[in-house]
Amino acid sequence: MATEVSLRDIVTGVPTFYSTYSAARSAAGAGDVISIYANLTEQIILLDGVDVYIDPGTVLNHSGDGPTITDNNVTFKCNITGGGIIMNSYSGSTKRECIKISDPSSEVNIECYKIDGIGENNSTLEGSSVDVSAAAKFRLICNKVFNQFNSAIRISGCDDIFLNISTVESGTASSPNAGSPVLSLEGTGSVYINELLCTGYGSCLDHKDGIIGATINKLHTLLPAGETPSTTAPTILLDAGTGTDEFSKIIMCNIIY
Repeated sequence: MATEVSLRDIVTGVPTFYSTYSAARSAAGAGDVISIYANLTEQIILLDGVDVYIDPGTVLNHSGDGPTITDNNVTFKCNITGGGIIMNSYSGSTKRECIKISDPSSEVNIECYKIDGIGENNSTLEGSSVDVSAAAKFRLICNKVFNQFNSAIRISGCDDIFLNISTVESGTASSPNAGSPVLSLEGTGSVYINELLCTGYGSCLDHKDGIIGATINKLHTLLPAGETPSTTAPTILLDAGTGTDEFSKIIMCNIIY
């Protein structure tokens, strides 16, 4: 009997088991819950009204040409809960995201243990671990969001943002961040981060537009070995305004380091 994925009917409460997420999704209706109990390499395309539970320690690691979890540019509302690890190991020339939300009416609440991406080894924004190019609501509670070369989190079009994350990080001493901001925000909302870390050439925080209330306990830029500060981006960057309107974009921050 298949035990990897279950679909629990909202009316009867009875679970039906499947070997793939896509099979469970095909049978799901609004109000149902899909639970994932085993490591999967398939893409998770979200479905409106259907919540997803990822069992603690379970790894979702899509190796195909696309994001691991996505709304597929179709409006949806759902919750993703549990203690899962969300990765993307696509090995093509253009890296892909772990989570990508792109429909301006989508609403998602995500709780997970870790989000871990690779990203492009250049200063573009391809392959961010979390990429929200448009959404009505995006909420993320997670222990750690990491990207090897690129942005850990990029939110460019959302006016209801909530982030509560212990560590947001990009780059290592042997594989430094290539020049993209670790956290890039363009929208409105609240941010709570214990550590925001960049090892490499990008900014820790790039605030482009909107009003963000942020509590960040530690921001830290570590330069690659032998590098000098003049070749790296500033730790905090405010870069979208011109003239006096820049002041309307500055975040309210409590930064302790």
